[in-house]
Amino acid sequence: MQSDDRMTTVLAALRRPREAFDAALTSAIDELHTFLADQSAPVDEHVAQEAARLGQFAAGRIDIDRFSALVGRGASVSPAALARIRRVHELLTAFRAQGDSLYNVRVDRGSDLRDIIRNALAARGRMFNAARHVELLRAGAEINEPDDTLCFTRWLRSERLLAPPLVVEVEGSDLMTDGLSEYLDGAVKIVLLVNGPAPAAPLARLIAPNTYVMQTSDPEAVSGLGDFQGAGIAAVLPDGCARFTHDPARGAMLSKRLHVDLIPDVPPRAIGRYNARRQAEEEGWLRELAQLADMVRAEQQVQAELAPAGSEPADQLAGWLLRAATIDTAGREA
Repeated sequence: MQSDDRMTTVLAALRRPREAFDAALTSAIDELHTFLADQSAPVDEHVAQEAARLGQFAAGRIDIDRFSALVGRGASVSPAALARIRRVHELLTAFRAQGDSLYNVRVDRGSDLRDIIRNALAARGRMFNAARHVELLRAGAEINEPDDTLCFTRWLRSERLLAPPLVVEVEGSDLMTDGLSEYLDGAVKIVLLVNGPAPAAPLARLIAPNTYVMQTSDPEAVSGLGDFQGAGIAAVLPDGCARFTHDPARGAMLSKRLHVDLIPDVPPRAIGRYNARRQAEEEGWLRELAQLADMVRAEQQVQAELAPAGSEPADQLAGWLLRAATIDTAGREA
């Protein structure tokens, strides 16, 4: 499958978070449009609007001029503030006009993956910064022009939960994931679309209790990340790389969260800056996690088979304690 086809498939798989962000962006643009139109309309027009809305009920009973001043347009802002708000409206409209390009970025060969993601998020953070700026201007605050970027470290919790998903096209030789865990917070979702030969388990180090982590060769499988409520990262890798899914929604225990479909049994080799030692460590770590999860699942299966049909968890625990006490007593008597 060509890179463009994979990009289209992955963007479709991220439909839910994209639609959520699109809706929020459109709502902000519409609100600003209404505010600007309200501020620009003559006072007489507001009076006429209120009179038409009240109709015959107001005739002879309500002073339309005073009523319009109370419930009509919001408090006026200065011409300078109004000009800034208009520029914010234009900025948000331009972001929306980017379409799919708002959600993807490419790492040039030899560039640093972490830096590209950091800069991409900071550039998109400008939308949040602009929204904050408008609220302060509408409240009458005297503030400077907003920064052109907003670093992820300065994003609010609410902004991290609304973050636009990011699809990053990168060469396998540049797939250095060090430091990416910093950005896996809130509901941030990152998909790495990997070209060319790639290391086997580049995301193994990022597995954490509340983070969705996936390695796959099927772009459509990324829909699992798209449906997940929290933060996560997925890599669409060439065939032959490790395939696994770590989904916190499956349960609290590692045995529930982690399912490994493939760990290649091939000696690691250097790929670009990715040396064989690093690859061996990542594969070894993934293999250890998989073995631990398998051991717990096997133990749970044995316990389920030993437990009487229909018994409650408390009864199962009591039975285990009795069996352990019997074994211990028999050992002392012998």
